Amino acid sequence: MNRKDLTRKNISDSFKALASKLPFDKITVNDICGQAGMSRQAFYYNFSDRRELLVWTFRNDLADMVRAIDDKLTYIYDNEGPYAGKPYFFPYRERSKITDYWYQFIEMSRANKRFYISAWAGKDADTLHEHIFTMFRNLFYNEVVERARDFPVKPNDAEFLADYFACASVGSYIIWVKKGMPNKDHVSDSLFTINHDLLQDCLRRLGVVD
Repeated sequence: MNRKDLTRKNISDSFKALASKLPFDKITVNDICGQAGMSRQAFYYNFSDRRELLVWTFRNDLADMVRAIDDKLTYIYDNEGPYAGKPYFFPYRERSKITDYWYQFIEMSRANKRFYISAWAGKDADTLHEHIFTMFRNLFYNEVVERARDFPVKPNDAEFLADYFACASVGSYIIWVKKGMPNKDHVSDSLFTINHDLLQDCLRRLGVVD
């Protein structure tokens, strides 16, 4: 990590530490600065607000998990800004690679269980929801296009399927989190298998694939 990322990680780790002791919505920028041992000016130099910190924390946690399989997993990332170098979405390659990504996403959530359960119950959950939905929507859109690469697929159909499967995936994930993240194998194996098979059936019914 460069110096700027190390500073941001210190702020993020302080945010997480506070979330283990305080109600999520009660944590202020002053609390985070006190925990991190830095000024408010230093905080706002790195993050515009707490919502941006929450998204950075999510993307950094995900980056830590995917590094373990980085030789097999490709991800798209921003080249500049606070999220530079952090995973944003994962292009379609083949089923095993998407499975690797989905498992890492679930494992990342479990590894930071208390923090994310608190985050999804807090007032900033809509920020996290919007970010993760966009990530999944891009993933499914690329998968639709890749699977149908030798067949005509209407842009409206690709957009609809991407929206539908992103909603289903993120919605199921949020329910799992709010239940306390029980039985991770169910949400990781079952949801992926259902999505994979159902998407293929949808494409077949649309006459896109045989």
